[in-house]
Amino acid sequence: MIRGMSEREHMVLVWGQPQSVMVHQKSKRVWEAVGDYAGGTISVQDRSAGSAINHWREAATFKGERLMVTRPALSSPQTGSH
Repeated sequence: MIRGMSEREHMVLVWGQPQSVMVHQKSKRVWEAVGDYAGGTISVQDRSAGSAINHWREAATFKGERLMVTRPALSSPQTGSH
């Protein structure tokens, strides 16, 4: 981490739910966003803090989307059976 730079917490909405993401500058041109989501840690690096946060949100959204697809849908009760 660059001397004098500290981590900052950002709140990011993923599927309408707030998620805590920590962002820090690793080097002159590399920012890292790290946060836990859906039972795992997502870490993303980019050239700016804002870009790293946006890419973290995209990665979490994609992970959440995959989880929704793999979960079995709840079946609705059948009505009008003859």
